[in-house]
Amino acid sequence: MPLTEELRDTFTDGIVDATKWPSNYNTGAGGLPTETGGRARVACNTGFSAFTSDNTYTLADSYAWVQAYPPAAGGAASEAWLQLLISSATSGTDAIFEVNAVTGLLTMAVRVGFFDAGEVQLAYDATAHRWLRIGETGGNLVWSTSADGLTWTTRRTVGAPAWVADADLEIQLITHRDSGTPDFAEFDNFNVIPSTAQFAALTDDFDAPAVDTVKWPDNYNAAPGGAMPDQPDGLARVPCDEEFAAYASAPIYRLKDSYAFVQLTPPPGPDHSESYAQLLIVSDVAGTQIVFEVDAATNIIAMAVHTDFVDDNATVLPYDPVAHAWLRIRESASILSWDTSPDGRTWTTQRTTDSPLWVADNDLQVQLLAHCTPLVTGGPPADDYAYFDSFNVRPTLTERYTVAVDWLGDGDFDDPDDDVTSAVLQRGPVAFSYGRDQARQLAPPKVGSLSMTLCNADRIYSPENPSSPIADDLSPAAPVKVETVFQDTLYPLFTGRIDDFDVHPDRGDRSVDITALDLLSLLQGVKVSTELYEAQRTGTLIGVILDAVGWTGPRDLDLGATFVPWWWLEEAEAFSALTDLLASEGAPSIAYVAPDGTFVFRDRHHRLLRNTSTVSQATFASRLIGPCDPCNDNVDRYGAGCYGFGPYGG
Repeated sequence: MPLTEELRDTFTDGIVDATKWPSNYNTGAGGLPTETGGRARVACNTGFSAFTSDNTYTLADSYAWVQAYPPAAGGAASEAWLQLLISSATSGTDAIFEVNAVTGLLTMAVRVGFFDAGEVQLAYDATAHRWLRIGETGGNLVWSTSADGLTWTTRRTVGAPAWVADADLEIQLITHRDSGTPDFAEFDNFNVIPSTAQFAALTDDFDAPAVDTVKWPDNYNAAPGGAMPDQPDGLARVPCDEEFAAYASAPIYRLKDSYAFVQLTPPPGPDHSESYAQLLIVSDVAGTQIVFEVDAATNIIAMAVHTDFVDDNATVLPYDPVAHAWLRIRESASILSWDTSPDGRTWTTQRTTDSPLWVADNDLQVQLLAHCTPLVTGGPPADDYAYFDSFNVRPTLTERYTVAVDWLGDGDFDDPDDDVTSAVLQRGPVAFSYGRDQARQLAPPKVGSLSMTLCNADRIYSPENPSSPIADDLSPAAPVKVETVFQDTLYPLFTGRIDDFDVHPDRGDRSVDITALDLLSLLQGVKVSTELYEAQRTGTLIGVILDAVGWTGPRDLDLGATFVPWWWLEEAEAFSALTDLLASEGAPSIAYVAPDGTFVFRDRHHRLLRNTSTVSQATFASRLIGPCDPCNDNVDRYGAGCYGFGPYGG
């Protein structure tokens, strides 16, 4: 039993949708109604012609509206009209909104036997009455008009007849004239709000104590008596019932050249055959939608474009709650993409496909949806929810320095004692360097180094202290990273491993001196052998060395400007072999490990070719010194002494 509001059509694709309008007719001359120029066009002749829906709708607590363009009077005797008509199963028992071009009247009627003695008529204004709407609410039937489809004025209200709640109503966009020159009427944006908003314009951090009903006016829970979505604790919370529940926007958005993303936590998976949350983009056709789904019961993420709720080419992947914490659907240049992110800032594309034409429609809706099917009949526990956060809100970074040691060696720097920033002592601040051994172009590469001193007053960093939470994990090879955030950008400063760990146990000096080396140290002391290579560039051969030592990190290698006629290694130290290749390449070639852990090789031409050397990166200047004031003891306007040089000196 669909509501009349669920039938929506923009009439933009040039083809009448036979699913939405299966009963179109024309009893007069000419053909059936068409979609022409982005509108529904209906012939206006001495017969009757109409776009006609199926008789399966109900008007109870619903509405139907349309943008209407009446026919010309065209010499008709008394009638040349269009109607928004909602008809019951009894012929002549209906509700109409009529514009008559001959009389210039706007008529509102609820008829029995095609007659309403209490009908209301107004002088028709083509601007103020461009949009017509009939709806039922609170037991009343209401006729409204609008100039823009956004702001409505009520024109008539009567008690709703019982038939408006029937489930067999039919909608017609109908025209007729009694005489004169045949032409046509047009209709547009049936139940479609005239919006040009893109999904990117809809944002919500869900921090307010209550749901923003302007942003999410269509929220629902189809489960009988089910709790509605809410947002406690700064999160959008959607109940996970055997029916469906969702945050739901108004159907006023388009996805073309836009996006929708959200941080998602699915409902619990155990004891369910399916337990999923979705980022869902819904078209005006039921079952035609774009889906990004996380199912915690199967531990699968699914990406699909549904037609009639089916996509035979859906893509599925194992769900990783860290890597796939954020989901994004976006459209650009006619390509639809599904992306995932661990932090809402750096995205990985998981699927792409050609965009369906309807992504350009302006009547799309986004839903943050949840659904569960328990293995045992009786429904899931009442506390099963999916949670969503930061809809189209990109997280910002707090400006700070961070010094972290991965004591457990698990690669995430997220354990409770990994962040040691607050423990760094002023007398032993973090100091690091990398690049060349000396400030000369011919100097060999230098293994990057770091030094710092940590406060150990609580003896957290004392291996012999059984109360230390990391006593068993303190290791000279623990990974270290230093980074900073400036203007919402994260800049890595150092990546390496602890080389020396010196604990001072004195009562007056409980501290730890730590030194670390960057990852270039992995080449030191390692003996490697290779096959014989002929006429290879130095960059290729450096890549061979990295492969030989098992380098798994990122690498950024120039090709090299030098060809080596013959090259091989036989039980040679990898670092020495690297130094030899740099000598062959010549100054100012260099190899180093960048602060983010990338192995970098630059050949001898890099200062001639790369933008970092050929294009100005920044401008630095001293402050402007004002003219000396002889009457103020030669003190400039900034309070500094007179320097006696420059245009204002002396």
